[in-house]
Amino acid sequence: MADGEPRTLFCDNETNLGATFGVPGGSATPKDGINAAVVHADASMLRRGEGTKAAFWWHWDAIDPGPSVSVRLRLTRDGDTATADPFDDFAALMQHRRREADEFYAAVIPDSTSPEDAFIARRTFAGLLWCRQVYRYDVRRWLEGDPAGPAPPEQRLAREPLGRNTD
Repeated sequence: MADGEPRTLFCDNETNLGATFGVPGGSATPKDGINAAVVHADASMLRRGEGTKAAFWWHWDAIDPGPSVSVRLRLTRDGDTATADPFDDFAALMQHRRREADEFYAAVIPDSTSPEDAFIARRTFAGLLWCRQVYRYDVRRWLEGDPAGPAPPEQRLAREPLGRNTD
């Protein structure tokens, strides 16, 4: 559930074969449909009301320097919530989770760590905990293509204009 009235965007969690490999076919609503809608104002790759990939999209015309904007999300099962208002206890729950996080980081970051290094360590640990996965980026496989998929465009091996990651 999302607080406020964000637009809900849906697409398929499928690779855009045309954009990635220069070959026709694949899903008409590939995984970059959300990016196309938000960044390029092109909603043509979105699905209506369902999909295997989704996003909430809030839009603010202007936010003055200094103030901030917050969004609240709560994962539920089929709309079930503990209370009629799913955000009723949100502030208390967030405060509790912050206390838990502070206790955890106090246990794993030594007291002798400078405030700046503790800030960096906390953000680093948070990233590792959030992802809880290892990213193995096989550059050679990316350059040569996945044997199970279509061959990548030859430009991928060139340094310019599309040869990113060739080094």
